[in-house]
Amino acid sequence: MAQTPDLVREHADKIAGLHKLEEERAGPHQRSIESLSTFLGRPRTFYFALALLLGWLLGNRFAPQPWDPPPYPLLQFLFSTTALFLTIVVLTAQNRQLQGTHRNAHLQLHLNMLQDQKISKLIALVEELRRDLPSVRNRPDIEARAMEQPADATEVMVALEKSLEE
Repeated sequence: MAQTPDLVREHADKIAGLHKLEEERAGPHQRSIESLSTFLGRPRTFYFALALLLGWLLGNRFAPQPWDPPPYPLLQFLFSTTALFLTIVVLTAQNRQLQGTHRNAHLQLHLNMLQDQKISKLIALVEELRRDLPSVRNRPDIEARAMEQPADATEVMVALEKSLEE
């Protein structure tokens, strides 16, 4: 008895292969920045910053000789510099994610268009079979005739934009 292919596993493996390819495309600098972003994007980083802030303020308040008296210029410099670098790290990671999202959207659009063509061909073949079979009554089917033609992506986009404007 022939074994049926495990289509779910096959598709999962293909998707995993696409993700692996995407990760291989990222250079070592990109991967290190994303690792840093993952490390810093955790609740413990917030708690560490909060503890640092409170320790700094309390240390300056109760120290015999404050190292950074109010308005705390060193603390402001430290947090401003950290915010600048964190912003760069986050934006760098988000840019690659956005590129991946765009690539996935293009892939999805391409697959949807291929699927539309295949379904249109199947409808055309079923209609042809219906016309050719003597045991099936041949009757005009306007909806099937319209569905035999694949959708024109440009036409759909124009119609969508027009409906969104209204």
